Amino acid sequence: MKPRLLELPLLQNWSCHNCGGCCKKHLIEITEEERLRIDAQGWTVAELPDGLPPYVHLGPASFGKHRLSQREDGACVFLNEAGLCRIHAKFGEAAKPLPCRLYPYVFHPTGKGLIVGLRYSCPSVIRNAGRDLDAQRDDLKHLAQATVADWPDNIPAPRLSDKSPGAWPLVDVLLAAFIEDLGDRTIPLRLRLVRVAAWTELLSTANLTELTVGQLRETCRVVRATVAQLLTDDPAAGGNVAIPPTDRLTRLSFTQLVAYYTREDTVVDQSRGWGGRWKLLRDILVFTFRRGRLPDLSPTWPGILIRDVERNLLPWFTPQADELCTRYLVTKLQSRAFCGPAYYGEPVIEGLWSLLLTIPVTVWLARWHAITRMTSNSANGGRDAGRVEAASSESLRIEQIDLETALARVDHNHGYSPALGLRSVKSRLRSFARREQLTSLLWNVTREPV
Repeated sequence: MKPRLLELPLLQNWSCHNCGGCCKKHLIEITEEERLRIDAQGWTVAELPDGLPPYVHLGPASFGKHRLSQREDGACVFLNEAGLCRIHAKFGEAAKPLPCRLYPYVFHPTGKGLIVGLRYSCPSVIRNAGRDLDAQRDDLKHLAQATVADWPDNIPAPRLSDKSPGAWPLVDVLLAAFIEDLGDRTIPLRLRLVRVAAWTELLSTANLTELTVGQLRETCRVVRATVAQLLTDDPAAGGNVAIPPTDRLTRLSFTQLVAYYTREDTVVDQSRGWGGRWKLLRDILVFTFRRGRLPDLSPTWPGILIRDVERNLLPWFTPQADELCTRYLVTKLQSRAFCGPAYYGEPVIEGLWSLLLTIPVTVWLARWHAITRMTSNSANGGRDAGRVEAASSESLRIEQIDLETALARVDHNHGYSPALGLRSVKSRLRSFARREQLTSLLWNVTREPV
């Protein structure tokens, strides 16, 4: 395999801060080579918790595949009381399975080589905490080599849209336009979202592969400029962003989409049989019909009445929120983590739409988290959160911790949850665009109280 050019995201730092979160959320499948290496390490029952073996079969139809064992709370069998990895402590980082060494990094093809991406389910990624990635380039090259060893040298470009086959030079033109528009923090974030959604909706109706690189670049320039004139908040230009209201069908579809992003199922959750499936069905019905109590997501994120999340708009937009959301979008775009093999085989434009929707989903979840956080001192542990109208508007708002917690939950699933790759979910996304409801969701779900 020939060496691959390695690109790094421009806005992101990271170092591990040993929170142990990744060791509690993920199922780690191991290769046969890794299984034999763990056997050779000689782990005894006394060294591991609860009498668990180091690894178990992946599942009843796994055909000889294995995964690391997990405790009842989802924690890896090798996670010790100090929140550190037993394998790492005893044998060094290189002795760990590749997925454990890789997280939160991911690698995606660019046409010229590889680019590094990061998963925002990691708190240190969310907070941009740690070393500059350029200082870690040598380590990343070794990880990349191990990750893509069996990849073909020439990886085809993702489709540009449902109507347009892909070509890497044309993908790069679209990416440059997306990043320029979404990364421009001189423009309000909500306006950036709806403008990009609007002009990409127009492009999606044409066969873009009939254009040269220069023609596509000029087409993007003209369409973007036209949309910017039509959707403006500049009073001097008669600014009044005219976005259609969100209809009832779209609101129902959106909360169903939110439901997919709330899940963090562990192996224990998946083994609860019919009882677990029945609870999952009840939870889905709450999101579908927008009535009833939302499920408990964690001990610090209890369920509340869904109507309280829907009815109570909260202030949320700050420079810190803008920085986080912008960095998230740009990093996902730069790393090509939103389309092609990285995102359920979706084309560039349709994958972009899914990425844009992570912002209103995050704001919706952050609103829920803020309400439970602010009411957590009540005698029943926050279950009076439905009475949030009694709280003053000055005291109840979405803080940075609410956004960070919500975005970590969203990115845990975005591109990784099988549910989000279902045909029904993809069809729903295209329905939003077809009925001019994509811009409506982006604008209306993220609005603040007047």
